Amino acid sequence: MSVNVRLFGAFEVTRDGDAAEFSTRPTASLCAFLAAHSDRPVNRYVAAEAVWPEVEPDKAAHRLRT
Repeated sequence: MSVNVRLFGAFEVTRDGDAAEFSTRPTASLCAFLAAHSDRPVNRYVAAEAVWPEVEPDKAAHRLRT
């Protein structure tokens, strides 16, 4: 299996040449954020802030569970 993530230009994830589809924009944003930080662990509050900067930190972090 081959997975490719394109972060420059239009964000795209492919697996064995087939494009992945994300059900929501936040899901795609989280995937892009984690791919860009794949060389180190990411704190859930940092990831939540990147996806939902307008939401209170505890509520945003809780959104990662749903």
